Amino acid sequence: MAIKAIKCAPCILNVKVESLTRIVDVLRDNGVPKNNIALLFRYRPYVIISYPVSFKRLTKEVTLMGFQPSKSQFVLAITVLRSMSTSAWDKKIDVRRKWGLSPEEILSAFVKNPWFMGLSEEKIMGVMDLFVNKLGWESSYLAKNPTISSFSLEKRLLPRALVLEVLVSKGMVEKSFRSLAFFKTPENLDRFLCKSLALGSSNRANLSVHKALPYFLENPSTLSCLRYISSVNTDDVKEHSFTVTYLMNKCGFSQKSALEVSKHVDFESPDQPDSVLDVFKNHSFSKDHILKLVRRRPKVLLSKPDKTLLPKLEFFQSKGFSSPDVVDIISSNPWILERGLENQLVPAFGFFENFLQSDAMTIKAIKRSPYILHVNVETIARIVEVLRDNGVPEKNIALLVRYKPSAIISNVENFKKLIQEVTLMGFRPSKSQFVVAIIILKSMSTSTWEKSLMRIGDGVCLKKKFLQHL
Repeated sequence: MAIKAIKCAPCILNVKVESLTRIVDVLRDNGVPKNNIALLFRYRPYVIISYPVSFKRLTKEVTLMGFQPSKSQFVLAITVLRSMSTSAWDKKIDVRRKWGLSPEEILSAFVKNPWFMGLSEEKIMGVMDLFVNKLGWESSYLAKNPTISSFSLEKRLLPRALVLEVLVSKGMVEKSFRSLAFFKTPENLDRFLCKSLALGSSNRANLSVHKALPYFLENPSTLSCLRYISSVNTDDVKEHSFTVTYLMNKCGFSQKSALEVSKHVDFESPDQPDSVLDVFKNHSFSKDHILKLVRRRPKVLLSKPDKTLLPKLEFFQSKGFSSPDVVDIISSNPWILERGLENQLVPAFGFFENFLQSDAMTIKAIKRSPYILHVNVETIARIVEVLRDNGVPEKNIALLVRYKPSAIISNVENFKKLIQEVTLMGFRPSKSQFVVAIIILKSMSTSTWEKSLMRIGDGVCLKKKFLQHL
C-alpha cells in the first residue's frame, strides 16, 4: 500500500514527517476513522500535502457543509475541494446554476456525492443536456440523484437514454417516467429490453409486460423472470436515420459517433444542413474542422446562415483575423456562433481594442484565449479597475491582457482576494513581477501551489524563489 501511495504521489517523500503527522492528527481530532484516513493515503496521497493550518480550515469547511467525519464521504469531499482552486470551484457552481439548480440543491448534491462537483464542465454540460433538453427531466431530479452524473456518458447514459426514448415512443412507458435504477442496471439491459420485451409485437404475453414495464425498470432484479419471452422482429426500430446517414456521408462521422450526435440534432431534409456546410466550406473550413465543430455543437447544422453564421464570420474577418485564424478559433470554440453579435462579440472586442489601443494586440489576446469574448464586459472593466486601484500601471495591465488574458477571467471579489494575497507576499504593484505573480497563482489550484512551496524548501526568500522555481 505504501508503494502504491508513493507511485501515485512521489512528492510525499519530500514532505516533512512532522507535517504529515500533524495532518493525520487533524483528521483524528475531527473524528475521521482510521480506515478512512488510510483510504485517503492510499488513493489520494497528494491531498495530505498541505500546511496543517490550511488543512484545519479545510476540514472545518467540509464539516460546515454538512459532511459527517465518520463517513467516507468526508474524505471524498476533502479530496474534491483540495483538487481545485476557488475560481475553479466558483466556475463549477456557475455551470450548475445555469441549469436551474439553486445553491442549496448544489450543496445537497455535493454532500450526497462529492464527485458531483469534481466532474468537468464538459461532462456536466453533456449530462444536463441529455437529461434536461433531450429527455425532458428536471435538473432538480439530477441534483437529488447525483450518482447519475458520475456514470459514463458514452458507455452508459447515452445508450440507455436511447432505449428509454424508444420505450416512450412505443407507449410502453410514460414520458414522465423517472428512474435512477434504469441507469444503474447492468450494461446489457438495453439489448435485453429491445429483444426480450418485443417492441412493437402483438404477442399476448407482452401485453402484461407492457403494463408492468415501469415496475420492472424500477426493480431491475426482477427482469430475470421475463427471459421466457422470445425475441421478435424489431425492424420498426431503425438503426440508421436520415440524420445519421447525413452525418456519416457529409461530415465524416463514424457510425457510432453519428448515432450519438443524432441524439442532439435531427432533420429530415438536407437543405438546411447543406446551406450551413456550404458557408463553412466557402470560408476555408476543411472536413476535419467541420467534423470537430459539429461534434462539439451539433445544432449548428440547424443555424440560419444569413442571420447567425455569416455576420459573425465576416465580423472576425473585418477586424483583421486571417482566414486560418477564423477557422481555428471557430472550430475549437463553436460556442462563439451561439453568442449575440451586437450584444456580446462586438462589445467584447471593442473593450479590448480600446484598452490595448491595437487591433493586432487584441487579435493576439483573443487567439490566446477566445473565451474572453464570452465574458461580461462590465466584469472585465471592474477587474481592470481593481488593478488600477491597487496601483498597477496601465502598461502592466496591458501586459497581463496581452500575454495571459485568461488570468482576468474571474469573479471580482475573488480577484480582489488574489491581489491582496500577492501584495502580502511582498510583490510591489508598480513592478511587472506583480502581474507575473497573478498569472502564476491564477494558473494553479491551492494544492498545486502548496506542493510547489514544499519543493522550494524553508528559509528562503519566497518572492525570489517563487519566480525562479515556477
